[in-house]
Amino acid sequence: MRALLVAAVTLIACSSGDDDLFESLSALGIHDPGPVYVVSLAGWGGREQPVPDTVRIPPGAVVVFQVADFRVHTVTFAQDSLGLGQSEFITRASRGQSPPLIERGSRYIVSFAEAPPGTYPFRIGGFGSSAGGAVVVEPGSR
Repeated sequence: MRALLVAAVTLIACSSGDDDLFESLSALGIHDPGPVYVVSLAGWGGREQPVPDTVRIPPGAVVVFQVADFRVHTVTFAQDSLGLGQSEFITRASRGQSPPLIERGSRYIVSFAEAPPGTYPFRIGGFGSSAGGAVVVEPGSR
């Protein structure tokens, strides 16, 4: 999937007009995503860097990991660092690891619809030293 949008730290409202992003979501069967959060992937000084490195989201939100430079990146959720409910969700949703994101604007989209609250640690790899971050699904209802 490719994007025209290159965002640093962005919360995209559903009315943002980014048709390309919403076409990508729709193609994945995500028709009512709720809030969409973007984590930019880039490398600085020989190290991977997700920006932001921690994203706090409400239940039902979507997180878009998007390449902001011209390097290859991968996103992997750390299964051994997940609680049982979180691990089952990631496994059931087949979202343990992204394919290589090889072009600027490439996206890895993860819907946290039906995800149990908790912390979902991830690693960014592919360029230089890997770096980590987390998606935190806050308790509550959509």
